[in-house]
Amino acid sequence: FRLTKVPTTAMHIIRNEGMGALWKGNTATMIRVFPYSGIQFMVFDRCKRYFLLKGQHHPFDEHENISISSSKHLSPLEALIAGSVAGAVSVTITYPLDLTRAQLAVYKKRKHHQDPGFILVLMRNFENGGMRGLFRGITPTIMGILPYSGVAFAINEQAKNKITQLKHRSPTNWEKMQCGALSGLCAQTLTYPLEVTRRRMQTIGIVPNREAALQTFGEK
Repeated sequence: FRLTKVPTTAMHIIRNEGMGALWKGNTATMIRVFPYSGIQFMVFDRCKRYFLLKGQHHPFDEHENISISSSKHLSPLEALIAGSVAGAVSVTITYPLDLTRAQLAVYKKRKHHQDPGFILVLMRNFENGGMRGLFRGITPTIMGILPYSGVAFAINEQAKNKITQLKHRSPTNWEKMQCGALSGLCAQTLTYPLEVTRRRMQTIGIVPNREAALQTFGEK
C-alpha cells in the first residue's frame, strides 16, 4: 500500500464504476456499526464494573445503589481482558453483517449486470453454506479482534488514568481523543496481518484472490 497512489486508485474506481462505487458496501457498514459499537461498549462497561466491584455482592446488578470511587481504575490486565471480551462478543454477534460488507466492497461490476444488494449477498451466503456460510472467516477475525480490542481499550484506559494521575483532573475531550487515536494506531498496527488474512478469506469465490486483495487494499 502506498499513500501516494490513493488519489490515482480513487480516480480509477470513479472512471470504471462511477462515483457511487466509492461507497460500495457502505449501507452494510452503517447497518453493522450501530449494533457493533453499542454491544462493544456495553460489554466493556459491564466487564469494567465487574472488575471495579469485584468482591462485592452482585457486581452486575444495576439496580443496586453502589457507587464506584473515582480513584479506582482498571489494571492493564483487567482492561486488556475487558476489551478482548467486548470485542469478541460484539464481532461474533455482528459477523454476518461484516462478511456481507466485505463481499459487497470487492464485487466487480460487470457489463449489463447489477451488483447484488446486501440482502441478496446475505441470503446467498446462507444458502451456500448454512450458518457456517454466514460465519466464514470468523476464526482469523476472532484471533484479530481479541488482541486488537484488548490492546485498544487497555492503552486508552491506561493513558486516561496517567493523565488523571499527572494532572490531578479528568482528561479533557481533546486529551481523550488523543488517547483514543494512540490506542487505535497501536492496536491496528499490531493486528493488521490478521486483518489481511480475514479479508482474503471473506472474499474467496467472489473475485480472483489477487484481484480481491488489490481492490480491498490497493496495488503495491
